[in-house]
Order: sequence, then structure tokens, then C-alpha cells
Amino acid sequence: MYSVTITKSGQITLPKSLRDFLGVKPGEKITFDRDVNGVTIKRKLSMDEFFAEIDKNISPKTERIAKKNAGKTVTEMLNDYTKSPRGRAELRRRYGL
Repeated sequence: MYSVTITKSGQITLPKSLRDFLGVKPGEKITFDRDVNGVTIKRKLSMDEFFAEIDKNISPKTERIAKKNAGKTVTEMLNDYTKSPRGRAELRRRYGL
């Protein structure tokens, strides 16, 4: 657990051990993601790192899904997912819906 102080201008200083853990250096960006459990802090990936992560996670199943959803908007894909039995089960499991 880390404790930081917020300045009058809303700034914080991350402890060195946390900066080292996140792998951030001066000038790099971090993201704060809010969810039902609190806040998650992550180092923002560079474009090269982002595309490397995507390439690492591509599988034949991912490619089939991409072909199936070609031309659809993100909203249309989400609507299709939430209407499917698997999508509804996942939403119930994750969010109690």
C-alpha cells in the first residue's frame, strides 16, 4: 500500500518504488482506470508496445470474430454480445446484472 499527498494544484508524487514497479520514467504517461473496486494505475503503452500486445493476443478465434464483425460499429458489436447467452452470462458474472 502506498500513500501520497495531493498538492494544492492537484498534483501527486509517486514513490520511487512504485515508479520502478510501473516502469515509468520522467515525461511518460500513466493511466488511472476507475472500476467498482477502486482505481487501477497503469503505465500508458507506447504505440509499438500497444501493437505488440495486440499481435501477441491474436488467435484464429480472434481473426474469425474480426471477419464476422467487419463493417460493424463498436456499439453494434457490443449490442450483439450483450444479446448472446454467453455475453449475458459474462455480464451477470462480472457485474451482477
